[in-house]
Amino acid sequence: MTADPSAVAQDGVDESERPTPPKPKLPPVLDLPRAASMLGVGRTTAYKLVRQDRWPTPVLRIGRLIKVPTKPLLELLSGTEGGAAKPS
Repeated sequence: MTADPSAVAQDGVDESERPTPPKPKLPPVLDLPRAASMLGVGRTTAYKLVRQDRWPTPVLRIGRLIKVPTKPLLELLSGTEGGAAKPS
């Protein structure tokens, strides 16, 4: 069985056989500006949404810091169940 010529790189290796590079591992919590950039929201808007209790995922307030748990944010981005629900 021959591979599709368009899938073979110049070095002769089939692209489907190459290992994919590992995705960068995210920390368990993110700062709000980084979470905002992942959602395509500006920093100022993100702080405003948190202040108005309208940020789409749970947030952790640690003193003056605002952290966003990574798992619910990734669930929201992937569209999986549970990511869009915010605890009351």
